Amino acid sequence: EGGREGIEAARSLREECDVPVVFVTGHTDRDTVERIHKVVPGAPVLPKPVWSDRLADAVKAVMSFRMW
Repeated sequence: EGGREGIEAARSLREECDVPVVFVTGHTDRDTVERIHKVVPGAPVLPKPVWSDRLADAVKAVMSFRMW
């Protein structure tokens, strides 16, 4: 199923390193986004292809507001 490996990687990062996560994915259907937000509530989910300015804004947001 699309995106599961990335969601599990985010879970590991949160548990082991407590780092912020920004998801960049080609799977932005409701079920996938809900699974992402169960692991990382409030994490930005950006659809592919992503523009560099949107990615930079999302990274700044999670770093500034600890949205992880």
